[in-house]
Amino acid sequence: MAQDRPGGADKTTATQGVPAVDVAVLKALIGDDPATVHGLLFDYRASARQFAIALRAAHAADDVRQIGAIAHQLKSSSRAVEALSLGDLCAELENACRTRAGEAVSRGMARFEIEHRVVDDGLGRLLARAV
Repeated sequence: MAQDRPGGADKTTATQGVPAVDVAVLKALIGDDPATVHGLLFDYRASARQFAIALRAAHAADDVRQIGAIAHQLKSSSRAVEALSLGDLCAELENACRTRAGEAVSRGMARFEIEHRVVDDGLGRLLARAV
C-alpha cells in the first residue's frame, strides 16, 4: 500500500494513505537547510521511539491516564514535523482515554503500532539519504 511520493514525502501512512512525513511542507516551515531538517527529524525519531515504549508500558499497565498524556505529547511533536497522520491518530487515542473508552483505546493502540512503524521506517529512509 505504501508508495514513494514526490515533493519530499516518504511513503504513505498505513491508516489514511497520506504521506507519513511530508518533508516539503516541513522545509517550507523551517527552511531547507539540510542539517537543520536532518537534526529535527533525527531528534523526533528518537523521541517518538521513546514515546512508543512508554505508550506500550502504560497500555500493559492499563494506565489510561498515562496513555492519554503520552499520546498528547506525541501528537504535538508529530504534527510539528508533518507526521500528520500519526499526530491525528494520537489525538484520537488521547480522546479515547479522556472518555475512558477502553475498546477504543485498545483499537487505537493497535493502529498506533502500525502507524508508528510506517513513520519510523519512512524517517529511516529520509535520514539515510540525508533529507
